[in-house]
Amino acid sequence: MVRWISLVIVAGCCLSGDLVADEATKISSLQGKVEVTFDVHGIPHIFADSWADAARVIGWLHVQERLVQMEFNRRVARGDLAELVGADGVEPDKLARRLGIKPSSQELWDSNTIPNEMKCSPMRKGSTKHTSKFGPPASP
Repeated sequence: MVRWISLVIVAGCCLSGDLVADEATKISSLQGKVEVTFDVHGIPHIFADSWADAARVIGWLHVQERLVQMEFNRRVARGDLAELVGADGVEPDKLARRLGIKPSSQELWDSNTIPNEMKCSPMRKGSTKHTSKFGPPASP
């Protein structure tokens, strides 16, 4: 069932004070109504019929606003930053690999320490839903 998320943009133009018109976006995994308003500082406020829908929208907004930061941090943790930034990323990559961030994260993910409902949390589903429109990641 496709539901609509209503993004009511309240943040106005700094010089004119004009408000931006409402914008609606489809997110197919929502079960109920969700409304997101942005205050004058650009901070989203989410009003949802359920916690699961709110979490999906948080994930979707997180990707919408911070996709580049998420990719950068993922590369830092994996030790793949040099592929993106060149020689300046070699030292951070060495540190991340010495610390074993990627293998220990994978080990934790594969263990039964993290409950399945957290692995497949609505927030994760919301972020995955938003990034899926970009297609599979390119190989280095």
